[in-house]
Parts: sequence; C-alpha cells; structure tokens
Amino acid sequence: MYNQKIMNILLNPLNVGVIRGASGIGIAEDSINKDLIKIYLLIENDRIIDAKFKTFGSVASIVCSSVACGLIINKKIVDALVLDTNAIIDELEELPSQKINSICLVKEAIYNAIQNYFEKLRKIEKKSEQEICDNDNNFIKDKKQANENTNDKSVKNENATVGNQKNVNQNTKNFTNDKLVDNNQNNNEKKEDLFSIMNKYGDLFKNPSTSLSKDENLKTNTSLNKDENLKTENDDPIGDGWLK
Repeated sequence: MYNQKIMNILLNPLNVGVIRGASGIGIAEDSINKDLIKIYLLIENDRIIDAKFKTFGSVASIVCSSVACGLIINKKIVDALVLDTNAIIDELEELPSQKINSICLVKEAIYNAIQNYFEKLRKIEKKSEQEICDNDNNFIKDKKQANENTNDKSVKNENATVGNQKNVNQNTKNFTNDKLVDNNQNNNEKKEDLFSIMNKYGDLFKNPSTSLSKDENLKTNTSLNKDENLKTENDDPIGDGWLK
C-alpha cells in the first residue's frame, strides 16, 4: 500500500520531538480516524527557524508531519501558511488518495501553531501597553504628589512668614506699649516732683511778698525813697523839678 520511501520515513522520521519555549504550538485532530498531530514552531523575525511534531495516528499522518516540518523550516510565516499539498506528495513520491486527509490535518496543525504565536504577540503587546499606561499613571500620580507637596510647603512657608510678621508686629506693639508706659511713668514722676515743690513752697507761689521779712521790706522801701529823693533834688537844673 505504501512505497519504500514512505516506509523509510516511517522507520526514521525527521523533526520528531518537542521545542522548549516554542513560539507557537498547534494541535489538529481527526475525530473519525482518531489521528492527533501536535506541531511546535520556533519563530524569529517572522521566520520559522525550527519545527517539530508529535503524532498519534496512522502511517500517513506520521510521514506527512515529518515531511511538512522539513519543508517549513527556514521559511517565512506567510510561506508556511500557504504550504502546498502537492509539495508534500512530491516528497513522498506518492500517497494513496484516501490518505490525503492526513496532509490537510498537518497543515491545520501548522496554521494553529502560527495563530498561537500571534496570540502570544498580542498578549505581550497588550501587556507592554498596560505597563506603559501604568508607568504614565504612576508618573502623573508622582507629579501630582510632588505638586501637592510643593504647595503644602509653600503654604507652610507662607504661614511661617505670616507668623513671623505677626511676632514682629506684636514685639513692635509691646515695645511701643512699654515705651508709652515708661513715658507716662516719667511724666507722673515729673508731676509728683512738681507737686512736691508746689506743696513745699506753696505760699511763695501764692504771694511772693509773704516770704520776705519785715526788715527786708523796710530796707527796700527806705532805699527806694532815699534814692528817689536824691535824684529829684540833684538832677533838677532849674530847681523846679524836670520831671514835671
């Protein structure tokens, strides 16, 4: 039923195994024939650099998986998506028509692996976008917090300035009040001194003549009269008195 080349591939299949950290993994299953194919792809820069498979099923599914993985290695993703069915048949030289479904099954597994790769990329991009958004939000939050701290500091400095100004004004007011108190006290002391003097020499302020003795008054009057008489008599050239 199968030619010698198919039998050789079956006995020594290539690209069998698992790729650790595969870029994409695809599975396809034939529920009728009970075949199961699992494809592992390693992709870099949109190019498949390695491909491996694990297959549980018929001879045709095993050899088609081996040949298909060999054909897509070092190919671009788009070339793997349009893998030609005839290319696989040519590698096998021939394949019974009732086994063509095995080629379709392996192509489906390759497609699913590539789709899984792009889904991973979208998740990575979405995560990166979320991280960027989170970083932006954190930056905005930190900036807002910094502005709030700056405003609080400015308010505190302003309050401190107002408080210092109030202290200066209060000190000035206290100094002024103290000065007024000292001036009032000095004025009161001066008034007390003046009152003391007035009380002590009150009679002199009321009637200065009372402080003089009778002898002094008499002496003064006598002197004045004598001088006036002398001046009147001696200074009148004509004897009649020039004061007339």
